[in-house]
Amino acid sequence: MKRPIGVVVLALACLVISGLLFLACFAAALSGENPWGTHSQGVAAMLFLLASLHAMLGAGLLRLNYWARQVTLLFAVVNLLLFVAAQLIQSTDPLFPALLKRKVSMPTVLMLALLIWVQWYLRRPQVKSAFGVKTI
Repeated sequence: MKRPIGVVVLALACLVISGLLFLACFAAALSGENPWGTHSQGVAAMLFLLASLHAMLGAGLLRLNYWARQVTLLFAVVNLLLFVAAQLIQSTDPLFPALLKRKVSMPTVLMLALLIWVQWYLRRPQVKSAFGVKTI
């Protein structure tokens, strides 16, 4: 089966993010200090882990590996939950009234839309079948 274009876009995004994280990793390892005020070796190790994970996901998505689809879906759910939690924590009023009164920025809306799109796209029957998942 032909590789869906959305899967290629997701894979390339993972690989680009991986490259950026590797650059940040090396920058953190070479500098004595970093913007977060913590030990640069610990930050470099965390960035290296994230970069490696994104590289594996990108390669797995390009190869249409089942595990890559599952991990991407899991990451999208976890990121969505963490993103919503972070938005709620930033408010000072009780949860729902503050969230409704709060002005939402365009990057926030775009990030939320992207995470929801990933969930929707990877669950489509055509995409599932490209990964070898049998649909009913």
